[in-house]
Amino acid sequence: MEIKFYNRKDLERRINEFCDLSHICFTAQANPGIIRQRYIENPYEDLLMCIAEDEGRIVANYSVVPIKICVNGEIHKAALSLNTMTHPQYEGKGLFVRLASSLYDYMDTLGYAMVCGFPNNLSNGIFCAKLGWKDIYEIPTMELRLHDVSNETCRCDVHPDIGNWQRVGVDESESEGVTIFKENKYLIWRYRNHKTNKYVLSNFDERCWAIHHVYGTEMNITEMHYGDNVQMLKKMVDYYISLAVEQGCEKLTTWAGINTPLHSTLERKGFINRAPVRYFGGRILAYQGDIDLLDYDNWTVYMGDDNVY
Repeated sequence: MEIKFYNRKDLERRINEFCDLSHICFTAQANPGIIRQRYIENPYEDLLMCIAEDEGRIVANYSVVPIKICVNGEIHKAALSLNTMTHPQYEGKGLFVRLASSLYDYMDTLGYAMVCGFPNNLSNGIFCAKLGWKDIYEIPTMELRLHDVSNETCRCDVHPDIGNWQRVGVDESESEGVTIFKENKYLIWRYRNHKTNKYVLSNFDERCWAIHHVYGTEMNITEMHYGDNVQMLKKMVDYYISLAVEQGCEKLTTWAGINTPLHSTLERKGFINRAPVRYFGGRILAYQGDIDLLDYDNWTVYMGDDNVY
């Protein structure tokens, strides 16, 4: 058994084998184009993938993708935890913990501040018990059932510019607390270039913008940025309620931190908390700053930060 860190050339060379393992582990056939977009086309420098090989076969994988976090205006390297895969014949051998621990040690030497992510209920306990993670929060989904919406609630008086991706992005000087840094190249990679989901960008003004996509009969607002313009925020919420009704959706959903203008605005419009509730956690690596990265009060988290949306 060999433990290896793959680079982009390694993954490209063996991408079909990687997809075959994904198919065995998750039933659905993995598309090489999706794997390339997620890992090889990531706009940041490193490929962070730890592989177990046995007799030349890929039998297990743990991967994260590099991101940046903004901590009170300072940019740090970080990573979002993604896939773990173990061939059924190799389960119970501790490969997941071994691969993840090796990868975290490697990332520490590269100066990564932390790894974070949204583990499901099956893996969250392992992350916390064996990999040094801490649960930061359990994030509920805020939902508006649109059949209850009145004509008055649907009124909207803004008409955003649609799809101007070159205008979108966050200036680190505008950020407070901790958030995943949404620079232009990250947003284009994460949303515009996504292989399976169609994300729509709406530019309301220079600092106010949002991204949504439709899944079945549900519209998800995956990003909503409004700076300190609370009046525009209210108009943005009205716009999405109107748009979701117009498109025949049954539900409008998003995430909103407690004690924020967004949360209170959504509550007044009739949004309520519902499942799914997502675990959000992480582990500190090379970060040595004063801000507690594992305290949810310091974070702003968006629905689109979780790769499943």
